[in-house]
Amino acid sequence: MMEPTWRLMLGPVLVGDLHQYEVDMPWWICRFVPGPGWPGVRELYEAFEQWLDRREPDPNGIKGVEVIGPIAALGMELE
Repeated sequence: MMEPTWRLMLGPVLVGDLHQYEVDMPWWICRFVPGPGWPGVRELYEAFEQWLDRREPDPNGIKGVEVIGPIAALGMELE
C-alpha cells in the first residue's frame, strides 16, 4: 500500500514533499524532501530546530511563538 504524500506549498512554489512512513497517533511521521522553495524558508526552520535542541524553559510560550511565528506568517499550505 502506498503511503500518503503531501506537498508543502508557499503560494505556487513547492517548498517540499512530506512522505508518510509511520503513524503514531496523533502524529503522522513523514520524510521531508526539499523542493525549489526550500532555500527561501530553510533558515526559519533551522532556527526552530536550534530552539528545540536547546530545550530552554519557556513557561509563557513566548520564545516558542517568536520562533514559530515567522513560519506561520508565511501562510504555507499542505496539499
